[in-house]
Amino acid sequence: MHFKATWARRFDPSDTVRRDFRRFDGTSVLVPFLSDPGMQYATSFDDLGFKVLQCFYKMAGRDGKLDPKAPLFSMLVFLPHRRDGLRDLLRLAVTEPDFVMRCAPRREQVVSPCLLPKFKFSFRFDATDALRGLGLAAPFDPLAADLSGAVSNMRPEGLYVSAIEQMCAVEVDEEGTTAVAAFYTHTSPTYSLCERPPPPPMSFVADHPFLFAIVEYGKGEVLFLGHVVDPSS
Repeated sequence: MHFKATWARRFDPSDTVRRDFRRFDGTSVLVPFLSDPGMQYATSFDDLGFKVLQCFYKMAGRDGKLDPKAPLFSMLVFLPHRRDGLRDLLRLAVTEPDFVMRCAPRREQVVSPCLLPKFKFSFRFDATDALRGLGLAAPFDPLAADLSGAVSNMRPEGLYVSAIEQMCAVEVDEEGTTAVAAFYTHTSPTYSLCERPPPPPMSFVADHPFLFAIVEYGKGEVLFLGHVVDPSS
């Protein structure tokens, strides 16, 4: 999967600021933060100890042009209240069904300050042993593998899988996200206008380890789930 998208409302590079990000070991690192105070889709789950910020991508078709019928993608940023609260968030995300989408903010409110660090990382691992551990062994066995349906001209010695590697990479900056752009209108069927009074202003400063997810909002599908513990590395 390749995901490349542009923010519906891009962060102004002139508003990018440098400030400290606090790591798990108590040290801090100076990194650039995207800044966009004002009305944002955000909410705070004080009883569970975290806040969520939702940033939408432009809705674009396969030709890259704006298309209001295109899938609605967004990034959800889960920021624990405690600087060491990421582990509890990860546990909720992987053990509770639909946790990520249940926490998606449903209304806008004033968020000031609103700061999110720029980050870029990649990760590669050999999934062969993990798949074997799940019981998928035959494709890796030269004597047991039967992949004749995958090719038109099978070699006499047969075909088998020698290894499977998975690689993921995510980059977030002022323009958008590369891992895979989107505008949101109030006519979107996934939202309804809210007549309740707006909640009081909140701050969202992601200056310590946090969880993030890239989702397809309309279908409620989580495409990517990851966490940031040091945006400088």
